[in-house]
Amino acid sequence: MKYNAILAIIFILCTAAFCDGPPSLSSTPAISYNNITYYDTGFTKNLSLVLNFEDGNGDLGLSPEDIGVPYHPYAFILDNGELIRFGDREGDPDFNCIDYELIVNGTDVDTFLVQRNKYHNNIFIDFFVKRQGVWEEYDLRKIDPFLCADTYDGRFPVLNLEENERAIKGELRYNMYSAAIFSVFRNDTVKLQVQVVDKALNESNIIETPPFTFPQITVTEVPDTDGQ
Repeated sequence: MKYNAILAIIFILCTAAFCDGPPSLSSTPAISYNNITYYDTGFTKNLSLVLNFEDGNGDLGLSPEDIGVPYHPYAFILDNGELIRFGDREGDPDFNCIDYELIVNGTDVDTFLVQRNKYHNNIFIDFFVKRQGVWEEYDLRKIDPFLCADTYDGRFPVLNLEENERAIKGELRYNMYSAAIFSVFRNDTVKLQVQVVDKALNESNIIETPPFTFPQITVTEVPDTDGQ
């Protein structure tokens, strides 16, 4: 169970332009920065990141059915074949929402020790804030482990809709909806580090956005993406 401190909902809008790329494209995906915008229409608050991508065999994206190994969200840690509950053993981590998973069964709630699986997601977003001239990573899960806040990591759908393996390239729009993201950062100078991974678990390069403040990138009208 997750308690989202900043009510973050990850949504993907793929406006990808697919094409048969040159044979020399690597099967390891490559990305580059395109743009970033914060849409605040009063009802919608959305940090929208656009990446350029290319991939030599077109295996970018996960389907909703991709939840088994190696795309499972977490694995239970066992001790002699038994699940480990919070407080069972000395030396285990204090309660936090990274190392433990809450399992609800009717009115019963158990807290089990788990190992999170990075590859449940296929896009990884890290926020950095500039404070007194120094860039610091901002991760709510580490700032307050009791908040149980989600990261902005997420999953985008399969981009190659053809059955055959082929090179693809285009643009990927990744929208991060949050009711409180502006209030968290306000006038802070922020940048993002971004990486994607393909279905074979090949990790792309890591890119950085240019530094920005939310007032600098805010617009009040969401563009019409129909037909793209």
